[in-house]
Amino acid sequence: MIRVRRSSTSTLAAVAATAAAVAATALVPASAGAVPKLATYRASVVVQGGMTTKLRHDTLATCAPGQAWLSTNTVDMDVRATVTVRAVGDVVGARARRAKGIEHAGVISDYQESNACAPAAPVRLTRPSCRTFTLPTMPMGLGSQGRSAQVAFGRTGGPSQARGACDVPRITTTAGSADLSLLEHPGSGLVLPFDVSRSSFRTLGRGKKLIRRLRVTGECGAARVRTGSAVSSLGPLDHGDCTVDGTFNVEITRLR
Repeated sequence: MIRVRRSSTSTLAAVAATAAAVAATALVPASAGAVPKLATYRASVVVQGGMTTKLRHDTLATCAPGQAWLSTNTVDMDVRATVTVRAVGDVVGARARRAKGIEHAGVISDYQESNACAPAAPVRLTRPSCRTFTLPTMPMGLGSQGRSAQVAFGRTGGPSQARGACDVPRITTTAGSADLSLLEHPGSGLVLPFDVSRSSFRTLGRGKKLIRRLRVTGECGAARVRTGSAVSSLGPLDHGDCTVDGTFNVEITRLR
């Protein structure tokens, strides 16, 4: 069972535990009672979209050194992986060890400075800068929480966004079904709720698809998340010191 978390290690450990539970359940003998229906098949998983945070910094002051800027960080995803899905009873499990196709970008804009007033000499200030990098191949998991499935990513290595001026704010949601981050540092995780019942995986026919869209908007500390087959905009992006805006499309296709 996947639960909300900040650690990629615990995220993917939970996915592995889910798969183990599936295997254990499949071995329950008939004499122990009714055996849950089991479905095992290969499937392709496609996750496309991204999410952006905007964080405003401002230490401007009259006749004193200060700086102001807008820090924008984005994660863009076009992940395509093949997994073996095991769906039995109330559990769904799958894991791809080599998911790739994720980029993190950071940008500083709207930069301003204040400084000392004459006759005092101005203080030399350094303009901050951010990094853009492609994330390395990482594990991806498919599991279940409650009555629905989730898709999880967990970083285990690679470059990191500069902390300080370009550090990405923590994103929390008004619902506990998502664990949102921009995968900006090794050890960070991203869990996307896939609003499909677990039984849908057991009954999915060959060549059939499960498709859902996830929409995120609002303040970084209270982001709103909606999922469904067709989720429209939640309205204009909130105006505040820290905002988040994003859309993810998740598609799972049974191959055989």
